[in-house]
Amino acid sequence: MKGQLHLRARMLICMLGLSACAKYDFTPADTTPTNPGNLSTPPGSGGGAGAGGSGPPGGGVPSGGGPSGGGTVTIPPSNMKLISSTNMPMSTTQASFQQSAYGQNATTISFQVVDGTGDSINNLGSGQLTVTENGVPVSGYKLVTDNQEVKQTADIVFILDVTCSMTSSLASAKTAVTNFVSTSRANGYHSRMCLVTFGDFTVQHCARFYDNDPANPATLTEVQDFVNQVAQLKSFCGAQDPGGPTIDENPMGAIIEAGTAAFAPGSQRFGLVMTDAPFLYAPGNNNGLVPAPTYSSVLASLQQSQMNIFLAAPAIPGYSSPFQGMPSVVTASNGEFFLYSDLIAGKTTFSTILNHVIDRVRTTYTVQYIADQVPGLDGSLPIDQRHIQVSLNGVPATVTVTGTTSSLPQGHLQYQSSFALASKSVDGSSVHVKVNGQDVTSGFAIKSGQLVFDHAPADGATISVSYEYQLIKDALSVTPITLDGSLDPGLLVVDLNGIKADLKTDVSFTKNLQGQWVLSPTDTALAETDPFGIRKGGNLLVEVYQVN
Repeated sequence: MKGQLHLRARMLICMLGLSACAKYDFTPADTTPTNPGNLSTPPGSGGGAGAGGSGPPGGGVPSGGGPSGGGTVTIPPSNMKLISSTNMPMSTTQASFQQSAYGQNATTISFQVVDGTGDSINNLGSGQLTVTENGVPVSGYKLVTDNQEVKQTADIVFILDVTCSMTSSLASAKTAVTNFVSTSRANGYHSRMCLVTFGDFTVQHCARFYDNDPANPATLTEVQDFVNQVAQLKSFCGAQDPGGPTIDENPMGAIIEAGTAAFAPGSQRFGLVMTDAPFLYAPGNNNGLVPAPTYSSVLASLQQSQMNIFLAAPAIPGYSSPFQGMPSVVTASNGEFFLYSDLIAGKTTFSTILNHVIDRVRTTYTVQYIADQVPGLDGSLPIDQRHIQVSLNGVPATVTVTGTTSSLPQGHLQYQSSFALASKSVDGSSVHVKVNGQDVTSGFAIKSGQLVFDHAPADGATISVSYEYQLIKDALSVTPITLDGSLDPGLLVVDLNGIKADLKTDVSFTKNLQGQWVLSPTDTALAETDPFGIRKGGNLLVEVYQVN
C-alpha cells in the first residue's frame, strides 16, 4: 500500500509539471526489479519505458508528452498490461506476366531433289534431311512426302494481259486454263484459283479463290463458277483497250495486286503471268499517266506474298534477267520464264506452262515447322532475314528450294524475355517460376530486379513468379500499430520478438490525423544484423505493454 501511494504521488507530481519528474523510479522500495515476460535488453539498446527509459525519436512525441532521457527503469509484471500484439510475417511476393501473343510463325519450305542424271528423288525420310535456319539446326519439323498431301497445296493466280494485242493468245489461254481445271481435278490435285487481268492498270481483281478440291464434290459449283469467268475473258480493243498506244502495260502492278490475295496458310503459291509487252515502272517509265510501282516494291511484294512467278513474256531485264542490279521477278520468286514469242510460234503452249506448275507440285517436298517453337530461332525476323537451308545426309543429290512461306512474312515483334519484378533487391534463392502452370527450375536468372529468361517464353505464355526480397525491411510485411492518442508513449514498453525495444532507435511513434499514435518498427530494428531474430524466426512479433 505504501509503495502504491509512493508511485501515485510521484505521478501526480509529474502531471503537475514539476521538475521532480525528471528522474524517478517506479519500483517500490520493497520490490525486486524484473522485466515483463522475462524481457532482455539487446546489446546497445537503452533503458525501458518511463522517465528513466528511452522515448520515441525526435518529433514523435509532443513536448511534455513523451518520456525524458535518464537511467534504466524496470517495472514488475504486476504493473504491466498488454494493450497490443501484432505479428508481422516475412512475406512472399507474387507476380504474374503474360507473354505477348503475336501468332506463331508457321514456316513451310518447298524443295525439290534430283540426282546426278536430273531425275527426281522420291520417298525421302526426315532422317535423311538436315534443315537449318540462320545456322541453327531445326528439329521437330514435319516432312510432307505423301503425294496426296503435296497435291493439296497449290494456290494459283492467273495474271493475264487483256489489251487488244493479246486477242489470239488470250483465246488459247482460256482453253488451256479450262482444261487445266478439269484435268488437275481428275488427277487428284487440290488447287484454289483466282483471276487477275490488266492493261496499263489492273482491270479485274482477285476477289476470292475458287476451290477445286477433288475430295469434295460440293466444290464443283465453285469450279464451274471459275470456268465461267475464264470463258468470259476477252481482250479489249479500241476505246475500251486498257492499254495506251504510247506506254507499256502494267503487269508489275498486277503482280502486286495478286500478292494481296487470301492465300491458304502453307500453300504452294503460283502466279501465272502472260503479257506481250514490257512493263511500266516508277520513277523512270510511268509517263505520269498511270500509277506504276517501283521495281523494288515489286520484289518486296513477292517477298510478302511468297508467290512463284511463272512468266510468259518478252526476254527483257526484269522478266528474264536482272534489272537495275536487282534479280528478275522469276529469279526472285523461284519461278520459271517462258518466251512469249515461243507461244506465238507454237514452240510452247499455255498448257505446257501449267504442266510445269503441276510438275513443281508433284515433285516438291515440304518441310513445316513453327519458328517460335524451335530453340534458338527468332520468329520476329522477316522472311528475307531467315536463311533457311535443306540438305541431304550422305546422298549425292541436288536440293533446290523452290519456295518459302511464312504465316508472318514480316516477322512479329520481339517476344519479351525480361520481366521486371521490383526495384528492390530480390533473394535469388527464393524465386519460384512457373510457365503455363509448369515449374521451371533453370533457364532464367535474376538480374537487377529483373527475371531474365535465356529464351523468351512462348507466344501467349503465362509466367507466374513468387519470391522474397533480400533485405529484411523489404521482405517483412510491416503493419503499423495504432494506439490510443491519450497514451503516454513514455509509459509504454515495446517487445520485439521477446526482446525489449529501445523506444528511441527501434520503434517510432507518430500522431496521425485522427489523433492516434502510430507505432512502427524502424530501419534499425529491421537491419541486416537482425538484432531481433526476424530472419531466423520468419516473423516479427510486436507486443506493446502499458504501465499501470
